[in-house]
Amino acid sequence: EETELRSEEASTIDDTYFKEKALQEGEELEEVAETKQMEDTEGQAVINKYEFERNQSQLARISDALPTGQADRQGSASLSMKSEEIAYVQELETEAQTLFNEAWNIRENANSIEDSETKIVELQKANDMEIMAIEKQQEAIDTYEQASTSSSLLASGETKGEIGRASCRERV
Repeated sequence: EETELRSEEASTIDDTYFKEKALQEGEELEEVAETKQMEDTEGQAVINKYEFERNQSQLARISDALPTGQADRQGSASLSMKSEEIAYVQELETEAQTLFNEAWNIRENANSIEDSETKIVELQKANDMEIMAIEKQQEAIDTYEQASTSSSLLASGETKGEIGRASCRERV
């Protein structure tokens, strides 16, 4: 944007020396901006990868906690989910992994692109896909957590009515 302004201003300059100087400054600013944008997308890639891997780890821990149909040996509540919920969560995890892999393929291919504007567009596309993957993971985690909360309430024998009555008693 600033480069365009410089170019417009430079076109109104009559003196060729000053005109060339203004155009050169505009090009230098554009190169600096592109470099900063590249650095930003590389930094965002690292952040996205960390968050994706952290979520993968959390999903693996939750998945390992799923019972094989019964409560654990001590008789305490375990995470129970309907088969449809499990299938939905697994689909979200698969979609997230696919999106993230595609994003990293785009990033790898972008490394060979010479034109910096095209490269930045591709890197932004990869970033958007990584964010969608992370959102799908978060939806899967939220679904697990909702199932866990429901399981805990059912195991403790409390229903919404019992919880409401207990909180009313506490206020008295």
